[in-house]
Amino acid sequence: MDRDRPSYHFKLIKTDTHHEPTNMMYAKWAAIILFFGISSVSFVTQGVLALKDTLVDGDTTRVTEVNINGLNHLPERQVAGVTKEMEEKEPLGSDDSKVTPFEGEAQYKISNANALPKTSARAYLAADLQTGEIIIEQNDALVAPVASVTKLMTGLVAHEKMDMQKYAIVSRDSYNTYGGQGGLLLGEKIRVQDLMYPLLMESSNDAAEVLADAFDQGHEAFMVEMNKKAAALGMVDTYYEDPSGLNPKNVSTVRDLLILGRYIHKNAPILYDMTRVKQYAIRGHTWLNRNRFLTYDSFLGGKNGYIDESKKTTVSLFDITMAKGGKRPVVIVLLKSDDREGDALKIINFLKKNAYYNVVAE
Repeated sequence: MDRDRPSYHFKLIKTDTHHEPTNMMYAKWAAIILFFGISSVSFVTQGVLALKDTLVDGDTTRVTEVNINGLNHLPERQVAGVTKEMEEKEPLGSDDSKVTPFEGEAQYKISNANALPKTSARAYLAADLQTGEIIIEQNDALVAPVASVTKLMTGLVAHEKMDMQKYAIVSRDSYNTYGGQGGLLLGEKIRVQDLMYPLLMESSNDAAEVLADAFDQGHEAFMVEMNKKAAALGMVDTYYEDPSGLNPKNVSTVRDLLILGRYIHKNAPILYDMTRVKQYAIRGHTWLNRNRFLTYDSFLGGKNGYIDESKKTTVSLFDITMAKGGKRPVVIVLLKSDDREGDALKIINFLKKNAYYNVVAE
């Protein structure tokens, strides 16, 4: 006898009067049998599902290959695709650590200020990553769509507000999102920390939507958090309508994006590290990073974007050796560019020839 199931004992009682079973009696017995039958099946099913979750969906996700381009400063577990920071069970947050705008004495001088680089970008900016000093800029007041540069804020909010070990489920709406870079499957369960890689490496729109859906308070609340974060950082001309950047209502300026770029560098540098991973693989998925800036030895991380309304955009970090003053980490922001790589290279070369850092006046 199965000890996990209740046993039922029936006692026959003899009576002098014989009663024929009625339809009502048949119905009662059928209902009782059906109830106990369903309960037994449900018990067995739940046991099987619990065993499956333990064996398959537990802490057994394996990363088959992660190639990292010179990230010697990464924690050891990053090579296996999971950082020590990401293993924390509690949601992360750092709202109390703002990046202050540059207010000190200028450390940069430009030798050829009347011949700034001519780019296809409607607006651009290059600034010192550490101090925030703007070295050169053009059309800083332009408010323009940012496209997938949005995903820097998406990743930041997920990093600060969500449990990286939580499992997200790919909904039908997320699955139907335009662009199939993530290759996610309808109904698939995937850990939040794993979603961060297609989000930032491949610019996966479906990964962005799944992350927003997985937020404890829901998709709309996630968007509220993105806009709250922008406001808290002082990004006064920035607004987000969706987490992927497909919506042209996601807008910002080069100066606002400088604020975001520096904040991430200071408070969530793991996001930039992810943008430099060449390949990341888990069960059934292999994501590749096709960012052309990966071929630059000076590239420190960043995010590109493109939709028709925004043209090409970027927030990217580079180590640049100035004309005088040595090597400095620089944020380059481009909006409305027709030639993102070409424009960035023009700015880099201009700084190499014309920017003087911390030069003592003679």
